[in-house]
Amino acid sequence: MKKSTVGILAALAAVSVAGTANAQMAPSTPFSIGVNAGAALPTGDFGDFASTGWTVGVDGTFNITPMFGIYAGYSVSQFTLDEELFGEDIEGNLTEQGFDAGIKATFGGGALPFTPFLKGGLVYHKLSADFDDIDDEEEDELETDSELGFEVGGGIMLPLGARISVVPSASYMQWTPEDDGDETIDISSVKLQIGLNIRI
Repeated sequence: MKKSTVGILAALAAVSVAGTANAQMAPSTPFSIGVNAGAALPTGDFGDFASTGWTVGVDGTFNITPMFGIYAGYSVSQFTLDEELFGEDIEGNLTEQGFDAGIKATFGGGALPFTPFLKGGLVYHKLSADFDDIDDEEEDELETDSELGFEVGGGIMLPLGARISVVPSASYMQWTPEDDGDETIDISSVKLQIGLNIRI
């Protein structure tokens, strides 16, 4: 009888410890942080004078419900001037950067081994140009004002544990510099990225 009672108590203790460990491992808040990097492919008229570059970003998400969340972050993309258009005599970089914010919707509900998501929102970005081998210092660096635009995208979250997921994603972004009398074009690109999402 004593052995049976001791066995039951030991089993209950083991279940209690396991439950406590799982509770400690599980996400405790609706917040998550994401970091990502990848390739930025200029599109449309912007793609006529810019070559494929790189992009990095960081964002935070607050889940209002298990399915819907609000995200905000900052991203930077850099492109090189297209040598076929400008020639080898003119070299330089185009840096596009700014704030991003919007709504993220996740799907699956735990039925899948991964979690698909879609996102969409506003961007507040600017574009700067840094030219090499130009004698006029005033023309060496140019920068636009920040303007509003939009982005849409999606991806999947592949869990590595209770808190961390690998996130491959793709998105499209577009905005237009202010028309100051000169001809303006849409600044648009497709971003192919991979990153980490960390639940807090």
